[in-house]
Amino acid sequence: MRPSLLPCIVASALMACARAETPAADSAVAATPNVVAITASDFALAAPDTIPSGLTAFHLVATSGVHHAMVVKIGEGKTYADFLEAAKSLDPTKPFPSWLTEIGGPNPPAPGDTTIVMHDVTAGTYALFCVVDIPDRVPHIAKGMVRELTVVPASTPSAPPPASDVAMTLVDYGFDVTPALTPGEHVIKVTNTAQQSHEFFIARLDSGKTMADVGQWAATYTGPFPGKALGGLAPMSPGGTAYVRVQITPGNYILLCFVPDAKDGKLHLEHGMAKEFTVQ
Repeated sequence: MRPSLLPCIVASALMACARAETPAADSAVAATPNVVAITASDFALAAPDTIPSGLTAFHLVATSGVHHAMVVKIGEGKTYADFLEAAKSLDPTKPFPSWLTEIGGPNPPAPGDTTIVMHDVTAGTYALFCVVDIPDRVPHIAKGMVRELTVVPASTPSAPPPASDVAMTLVDYGFDVTPALTPGEHVIKVTNTAQQSHEFFIARLDSGKTMADVGQWAATYTGPFPGKALGGLAPMSPGGTAYVRVQITPGNYILLCFVPDAKDGKLHLEHGMAKEFTVQ
């Protein structure tokens, strides 16, 4: 090889490398989760009308009251109008119609706090709504707490799943959590391997309070909740996966599932899907 050609060959190689690296750099910039900010108030959900498909972080802030943001996908051949019509006759003791897929969404945080839940959403028509019935036993969706969400195909690659340090498996009827939660911030990978939809609501109990105190409060909704709501995951259909961010401090905690059973209409917590645990 003649020495005079060497600088040209090196320069060409460097330019080729730069061209090869450019798409990777662009992909790295593009591959970040979509962020959907949802504000819940008495009784409305403020959120975008349209979002791109892919990994999406749903950030729920409850400015007042106790609210969540359920996310369901409406099946092919059905419309948001069909969902609204079906919602008029939804029975809280029965599962949703088969043409609705429960994606999940953020469960209630304490007023002023935020719940963050991540899902990989595909293109289609969705509904966001709240079925919490505090304080008068009327689901908030009946008070207008519902809105349409359209997911369009994304023009950039989806972000990869986030790193998680805790795995939670939803089963009929329980929560398998590995490893045990410890103080600090965690990202929980939640997988529903059960035959039915399940959720998890997490709360830190007030000092001296137990699951029994929560049961007494739930019977009447009288007085303040005996703890602090930390969010969790709204109902998710079998086979679903979600990533939930939680901040844990030492104390006593509960995990609950309020989904009605497909067989007898009882809440899953009545079938034993309720867990009390302590974080040192």
